[in-house]
Amino acid sequence: MLFVEANVGDRLRWTSPDQCYERWKQISLHIADPNSVFLEHFSGGWAFVASEWEGRLAEQMIVFEMHH
Repeated sequence: MLFVEANVGDRLRWTSPDQCYERWKQISLHIADPNSVFLEHFSGGWAFVASEWEGRLAEQMIVFEMHH
């Protein structure tokens, strides 16, 4: 499993499999419902919408799209 963070204007941020749990602990409180993102419900006024993707070599990825 890989994590990929996407933020407009920035390069993609990749998290290696061995670091995914640590990164998850840092961002888990900022995961929003993709059907209703209310930034005022999140500290700092930012949130991620998460989606599952499969890479070209069938690797599993969770893509976190930042909203701010």
